Amino acid sequence: DAHSQKSDASSYPAADSGAPNPGNADPDAGSSVTPDSGSSSACASPFTGTLVTFDFTGDPGNQASTAPKTTAAGITAASLTRSGSLTAVTGASSINASNWSTAAKPDATRYYAFTLTPGPNCTLDLTSLSIDSTSSGTGPAKGAVATSDDQFATTAAFTAGAPTKVTLSVSQATKAVEV
Repeated sequence: DAHSQKSDASSYPAADSGAPNPGNADPDAGSSVTPDSGSSSACASPFTGTLVTFDFTGDPGNQASTAPKTTAAGITAASLTRSGSLTAVTGASSINASNWSTAAKPDATRYYAFTLTPGPNCTLDLTSLSIDSTSSGTGPAKGAVATSDDQFATTAAFTAGAPTKVTLSVSQATKAVEV
């Protein structure tokens, strides 16, 4: 079984404060939502900071999805979900799953995902994602993060069970980005 406890998605320009706080989403991660050049913008003033946080405190683990706890102005964030190839499993204060692959490479059919969408006339840059995850003895020891911006071609690896910040490379997105 593996479950994710808290994560936040953030973007450019990055203000790196070191390792994320495992008890909270990383408030110093860099992020931005900015107006498109030359447009009359419905986008709020440029924003730098954490765009979305997910907190699973009190969740049973086997819920279908978890809604964002906080979302920055000028951004829409969809709920975090697990893929259909995973089996929902109870696990206090988590979104939990079993049926993970034991292969050495990432399995593109087994994942957690959420989508970020910039507001009208806005662009979105993502430079980092802070993750606080755990894994049981039968769960995956490592994971990888990818985005739809490059059709999930670029992955950023991380070790399960240790709070970490992975680097993302999404720049000037004007439509939804799945992470």
